Amino acid sequence: MGSRTNTESGLKRIARGRAAVEQAALVELEKLTVPASMEPGWRQFIADRRSLIRGWLTLGEHGLGDSTGTKAFDLADSAQKSMLKAAEGEGLKQCSQAA
Repeated sequence: MGSRTNTESGLKRIARGRAAVEQAALVELEKLTVPASMEPGWRQFIADRRSLIRGWLTLGEHGLGDSTGTKAFDLADSAQKSMLKAAEGEGLKQCSQAA
């Protein structure tokens, strides 16, 4: 059981760190002004990033040991895919290389 506990605590630590990195990125991204033609996709991208952060924060709190953590992982995964789709829809093809 000790190995599972170490893995779970490591996962929580990594998730909290990822949430902090994503939050810092969001602060910088929110400072940007995009062309009006990109505004709808950009708003979706920012909303998805907020969902991604919520997912990582919840995962950092719960881990994968319960259904809340599992749902948080699914939320983060879905948000990341949606962010890539929104970015690619606006012609930002390089974003797909980060996946």
